[in-house]
This record gives sequence, C-alpha cells and structure tokens, in this order.
Amino acid sequence: MEEFDFCWGGVPPKYNNHENCSLELHHVVVLESGEYKNEKVCYLDNVVEDFLSLVDLRKVGKGLGYNVDISNPKPNLEIWYRKGGTHGVGGLELISSDAKLVDVLGQMPCNRIVVLYYTEVGNSNIGWSQSSFGCQGLDGADNYAEVQHNV
Repeated sequence: MEEFDFCWGGVPPKYNNHENCSLELHHVVVLESGEYKNEKVCYLDNVVEDFLSLVDLRKVGKGLGYNVDISNPKPNLEIWYRKGGTHGVGGLELISSDAKLVDVLGQMPCNRIVVLYYTEVGNSNIGWSQSSFGCQGLDGADNYAEVQHNV
C-alpha cells in the first residue's frame, strides 16, 4: 500500500513553477448506520500535476481510509472538484475520467491548490447540500459543500 504524507494544517508551499500543486482533500466520516459524523480536511503538498491520474486520486482515497478497489472499473468512491471562486453544489463537478482531471488541472487557480471532495458511492443516505461546513480551506475561501442526509 502506498503511504501519503498528509498534512492536517499549516501553510501551503508557495510554488515557483507550474509543475507542482497541493490537493486540499475533504473527506466524510460516516458511521455504519449511515449517520453523518464529521468532515476531515487534510492536504497533500508537492504533487506533480503532469503525472496525476484518476487512479492516483483513488489511491489517495485509499490512503485516507476508504475501501477502494483500484482495479474495479466501477469504483465505490466518487471524487468531486470545487471550481475556484464557486460556492455551493453548482460549483462541484464529478471527476469521472482522466480527461476530466486534465480539464480540472487546466483550470488550476493561481495559488496552485486543487480542492477535492471524497465520498463513497451507493450510500443513499448521503448527498451534497449547499450549506457550509463552516471551514475555510487553504485557498482562503469557505468550502461550501456539506453532507446532507437524504432520509
């Protein structure tokens, strides 16, 4: 298993090149009963964007503790991207292919921080809402996406 050096806070690096970036990773902890417990945010710095693929993002999900079968063509993990300067559900897009990831990286904000949200597929009790977690990411913007129970 790959190990990642996740940062749980601090100041992001200032990148002098256009090869590296930081990933701001929002992931949801859900109890077995399907009840929302809390959100965790961590960061993965000095990521070389030219070599980043959807499989790599799934491996990061595995590193975050999700039960991910990388070889499964129908993954049990969804990875969402928040477009820079956007808020709410309208600003979230599903990364479902390497082509979409290339598009996401092509829209890299000048602070070189890509904001991603991880959630498990098939958990019908969970969905994104427009309410805010009330947390602020490294990019200084409130990250307006929340897990909502659809019960």
